[in-house]
Order: sequence, then C-alpha cells, then structure tokens
Amino acid sequence: MINQYHSSMRRGELANLGRNKRSWLFVFFVLAVSVWSVSATATAASKFCGTDAVRDYLSPLEGVSLSSRFPASGELGVGPSSLRLVTQGGQLVPLGSGRFSAHGFVYGEKLTARSLNWWVDSYLERIGKGGSVKVMRSKRQFIGKVANFNRTFGFATKSVSPGVYRLSVQIRNAAGKLLEKHEQAFRALPAISDLRLSKSFNTLAPGESGWIRIDNYGTVIAEFGANYRLWTATGEEVPVNPIFVNVGYYLPGGRASSCWGFTVPHDLTPGEYTIGSIASDNIRHRQLLTTSFVVG
Repeated sequence: MINQYHSSMRRGELANLGRNKRSWLFVFFVLAVSVWSVSATATAASKFCGTDAVRDYLSPLEGVSLSSRFPASGELGVGPSSLRLVTQGGQLVPLGSGRFSAHGFVYGEKLTARSLNWWVDSYLERIGKGGSVKVMRSKRQFIGKVANFNRTFGFATKSVSPGVYRLSVQIRNAAGKLLEKHEQAFRALPAISDLRLSKSFNTLAPGESGWIRIDNYGTVIAEFGANYRLWTATGEEVPVNPIFVNVGYYLPGGRASSCWGFTVPHDLTPGEYTIGSIASDNIRHRQLLTTSFVVG
C-alpha cells in the first residue's frame, strides 16, 4: 500500500511537473514573442528615424576636383586668427533664390582697423561632362582693413542654368602673390517645393505610439516645427496636442527631418484619422501636410 501510494504520488508529481513545464514553456514563448515584437518595433522605429536623405541631389558633386576645401572651422591659414570664411546655404543651390557664396567675418577682433591690403578673387566655374571647366563669372574685391573682411564672396544665380559648379575664392597680397585658396562644389537646380509628412505606422491601437517626420523632396530649404494635429475621417478636429510648436527648424532640400512622437489617446474611437503638421518654404508659405492612418 505504501509503495502503491508513493507510486501514485510519483505519477501525480510527474503529471504536475509536465503541466508546469508546459506552462513555463508557454510563458517563455509569450515572453520571446513579446521581446521579438518590441525588438522589431524598435528596429522599425530606428530605421524610420535614422533616415537622413530622401532624394539624392548631391551625388553628381562627388567627382568634382577641389584643390583646397573651405575649412569646417572657417579659420584661415593667413592673417589675424580672428578671420573666418565659411560657405553659405549648402551645396544644393535653388535657381533664383540661392547663391554660390562664402561669407567672411571677424570673430572677436578688437583691432579691426589693422591693415590687410588683400585682393580676394572669386570665380564661378561650370563643371561639364568629363570634368571640363568653364569660368562663368569672376570678381575682385580689395580688403584694406580687418573690418572690411565682413562681406560675401560669391555670386547670385541670376542667368545661371542648372548644372554642377565650383566656387573658388583666392586671397592674394598687394603684390598679387597667392596666400590661400579655397573651393566648394555646388549643384544648381530649379527651385521646387515638395514637402511631405511621413509616419512610421499605418495602424495604431489606443495608447500606442509612433513617429512622424517631415521629408523635403524639393530643392529649397524648408522650415518646420515638432507639431501635429489630428482629425477624424469627417473632418472634426481631435484635441490631442495642447502644445503646438510652429516652424523653427531648417530642413535642406532632399533631406528628412528628425522624428517626433505621436501617441494615440486611450479613449480614441477606432476608425480612420488624418494627422497633419505645419511646414513652410519660400515658395509655399505655411503648408499643412497630412497623412492618414487607422486606429484599431
């Protein structure tokens, strides 16, 4: 009897162990699926928010020869250490509003009356197929004193056709000896406005979060703010964003903005909704960009 009793208990223990093992396996499976789901979601969000370029406008510039680029710091190798020379507006130049230029300025210099007696020569060159070079424009400016270095060296896009260009700025002393030379490549294209609102989701459940951003498929610089508004399918606005930030960040042509988050209210009724954000550029001011998604 005792042996039978113990045998029965053993069978019960084994049965319970089997059930417990299956339960733990089920829990492990659920946790694994949950971790995979969270990981997949994080990966998707990281990929979406990690996007930098949406249209490649600058690849034609990779083959342009530059003897000496403008230094990122703007510091010159000659003259007072307070002098800076930096390019303006980026390498994508919209025709009509853009410029091929560099800006000179004086940083923290007190003795701005000091003499320089420099000649600064600026050249705009068109780079053709096969690397051929044609000088389109040139300009010479005399910089007598340190204070006179506060100016722009370069050219407007008036009467310029689309293509690849190179700006060369050369600093010479009074005798004409070359002291320093810097070059930058640019691509000139027609001014186009094409802003779009992108999202990392197509469907969200109440309480879930996703990411949105502005994509600039155009060629002109845009301004945007980390803002959003929400409407039902019938056009009724849903008060989800009490803090509404207007434009304040710049977005060059062909680039994607940084992301900002959107969370679906817990009490939002399932259905189709439209999310919108404000952006602008110098062609189309204050644009409302929209895209649709489903709450389910």
